[in-house]
Amino acid sequence: MRGYPAVYLLTIFALMMAGSSQAKASNLEVVIFSLIIGLLISNVFYLPEWLRNSLSTELFVKIGLVLLGTSVIFFTYSEGGFLGPNSVFGGSYLSVVLCLLGMSQA
Repeated sequence: MRGYPAVYLLTIFALMMAGSSQAKASNLEVVIFSLIIGLLISNVFYLPEWLRNSLSTELFVKIGLVLLGTSVIFFTYSEGGFLGPNSVFGGSYLSVVLCLLGMSQA
């Protein structure tokens, strides 16, 4: 995890690029800029082994995908007002109960 500060600074740089007025007008998000920065760094510069190991882990990608999926689901259902989150959590609870009931009858 020695490369974490470098990854953090690159993320801040990508966020600043995505926050510019040109990027917002073109609907370019931080993911695009992160991808471009990563491709440039990995193909143009020689990276030390400790930094290469920090950048090549899949943990950051997996965490990002989980957070992105969670935020999309949460904000989509929160637009439904009071019933939006209740339908998500209630549906999850109902499906677990139905699965447990089905397993107990088998």
